[in-house]
Amino acid sequence: MRPRVMPVELGLTPGRKRLMLIGLSTGVFLASIESTVVSVAMPTVVAELGERSAYIWPIALYMVASTVSGPIWGRLSDVLERKAVYITGLITFTVGMLLCGFAWDMRSLIAFRVLQGIGGGALLVLTFTVIGDVFRVEERGYVTGYTSTVWAVSSASGPLLGGWLTESVGWRWIFLIGVAPGMAAAAIALRAMPRIRGKGNGFDFKGAALFALGTGAFMLLVESEGGWPELTPVLVGLGAAAIALFLLVERRAPNPLIPLGAMTDRYTGTAMAVNLVGGLVFFGTVSVMPAVLQWGLGFDPTTSGLIIVSGTLGWVVAANIASRLVVNHEVAGIIRLGVSLLAGSMALLSLAALQGGLVLIVPALMMLGFGMGMVVPPTLIATQTLASRETLGIVTSMLAFMRVLGGSIGSQLMWFPISASLSAPSTGPSPLAPAIGSFGLGLAVVIPVLLLLRGVTYPDLRAHERSSLAHHGDY
Repeated sequence: MRPRVMPVELGLTPGRKRLMLIGLSTGVFLASIESTVVSVAMPTVVAELGERSAYIWPIALYMVASTVSGPIWGRLSDVLERKAVYITGLITFTVGMLLCGFAWDMRSLIAFRVLQGIGGGALLVLTFTVIGDVFRVEERGYVTGYTSTVWAVSSASGPLLGGWLTESVGWRWIFLIGVAPGMAAAAIALRAMPRIRGKGNGFDFKGAALFALGTGAFMLLVESEGGWPELTPVLVGLGAAAIALFLLVERRAPNPLIPLGAMTDRYTGTAMAVNLVGGLVFFGTVSVMPAVLQWGLGFDPTTSGLIIVSGTLGWVVAANIASRLVVNHEVAGIIRLGVSLLAGSMALLSLAALQGGLVLIVPALMMLGFGMGMVVPPTLIATQTLASRETLGIVTSMLAFMRVLGGSIGSQLMWFPISASLSAPSTGPSPLAPAIGSFGLGLAVVIPVLLLLRGVTYPDLRAHERSSLAHHGDY
């Protein structure tokens, strides 16, 4: 068994840990809300800055930059000093946010959003990495549940806050309002966060560049939603070539960006597969539900949004439950329950689409959210507990990366059956009939992972951490 990452919390007072958690939660709040707050303001932004054809890019490129940069930040924190890397990412994000508020045209806004996204990748990844460093597994349950709640609430409230700020004080304040909290979070990190030194074996710059180029090309292709159809062959070719070269480089690198051995470990590999599929069905469903509710059932956008939020609420409730259960219960059983709920939600949504009514949709969305809540925190806590300190940053970041990658794939995969039906009137038994294919695809993707989990068992996390601490003389 690999040595468990050693918590450094023994030298921290409860007050210092609470202060640090406030700072980390502030960073998570800012990074997650900035991923959703901008979309509602974009019509106003375009009206002032012009270039309607660039409408999607401040949103898409932020998502690409934050997703692709996450693993790079995570690995940097493994190699260098975790606190310094986190503060650098936080400052990068805050400076980008400030510059967005003073953008003078659409091109400058896009450039500053990319800068902000690069910093945002550090906040979402390193928050949970630092939690894995500092808090023991008994504490990590409630801490992870708390930070997951902050993430969910901020993501859900982003469009509402963005609309209110745009109408009341102007769109620039959707960026400027976060500058002071960002500076406060940096000050808290500087004061409260302990120095967690990396292994200092050198950073894989070549691998990082190829990873960013390859995954960035594919993510841009998905997030652009066909905005550059003439560049599709170029992005596909560039992405494929960069990923192929990346794999070759990683096999020979003395300190690779992504240690392939650690990623293929039974527990880490299982967690990555579960997060990929969970992201695919959850975010894929969220992407198609507005069309299902508005075109299929005739709801207005506000009502549709409130219905969809039921899935997020389910995630929050289940995340807080699962984060505490994972400490004293068998991890694989909790994860299997979560994946089973994901499968059940896809089946229930397929039935709802067949019947053509709302009565099953809300319970199905809540089941979907419960499934994610039972999947994400347990896989994160278990993987961190079993990881070595030398790979904690990259392992944590890859779980988040796989979840977002799955969401990007799912948004396209599950939209395909609906888009294919738009050119002809529906001949199904209900106006929602095309969505049966969408949710059927989701179910088909979940079932193999559910079968994979049948043979997976996890060690007792608390006993494993106790044994590792005793072995290192810290218990």
